[in-house]
Amino acid sequence: MARLGSLNLAVEDLDAMATFYAALFGFAELTHHRNEHFRVLDANGVLLGFNDAVTSQDYGGPASGGMILSFDVPARADIDKMSEHALKLGAVLKNPIHETSFGAVEAMFADPEGRAFRILAWTQPPQ
Repeated sequence: MARLGSLNLAVEDLDAMATFYAALFGFAELTHHRNEHFRVLDANGVLLGFNDAVTSQDYGGPASGGMILSFDVPARADIDKMSEHALKLGAVLKNPIHETSFGAVEAMFADPEGRAFRILAWTQPPQ
């Protein structure tokens, strides 16, 4: 079964936005996922990610509305199954199944109206 696991925002300043949301809500940064293009906070069980202009282009850039919905599934086999179903329902594959730099396997799509989403399975649980 899939669940909404994260919401990622395309931002201009990774550090400023991560600091803002961490300070406002008391969310802790998951620093082991930090890299030059990405920050993530634990928003009480849902990950709040921040992607810079480089990585947000992978998700459709401005056409995505500046947000990326991430749906977590238990295993890679679930990504295969759900990907096939998404395509039959009118989704467009933007990036086939691949390993990420943050400890997951994912496939990226655009929904029938062009919004970016991904289906992912963690290979290293977010901590």
